[in-house]
Amino acid sequence: MRILKSYQFFLEEAEIAITTSDRPDEKAAKETHNKISKELDVFTENIKPEIDKLYSATNNDKEIKVGLDKITKKYGINAFMSEYATVSRLKREILDLQNKILGINKEKTLTKDPSAQKTVSDSTVELKKKQADLLKREQEMKIKMDQIKRDLLNSVKKIQDIRRK
Repeated sequence: MRILKSYQFFLEEAEIAITTSDRPDEKAAKETHNKISKELDVFTENIKPEIDKLYSATNNDKEIKVGLDKITKKYGINAFMSEYATVSRLKREILDLQNKILGINKEKTLTKDPSAQKTVSDSTVELKKKQADLLKREQEMKIKMDQIKRDLLNSVKKIQDIRRK
């Protein structure tokens, strides 16, 4: 029940007010909580959709770099942005490889060229490597996000413990 109360407190208070009567450790815990919570909110509400839109709109690396720079200038440096941009890049590369394999397979059915078969097998191997890398990066990002959520809950718990004293 105590954990549910902490979680409810966490849900209700997205930003915890810092007062002048706060002790230094309580103030630090509140500032940390507010900073991480704000970064997470900005990432999920603004940055992530813009990165998705950017990567779906173009395959040109220069345009993507310019777009990512604009996002950084617009929202500032965010701890989650670079990792998500890497995951988005890998997703795009996988999609490109899948399209390449489909094109080669169509061509292969029209001609029995052995070089086309080798290209398909090479592309398939490369695709599997990229998919494994993407899966690894997505898992790392999920672990980091879970750790940040745990840190937020811990900061709320720390603030509650300080309030009880």
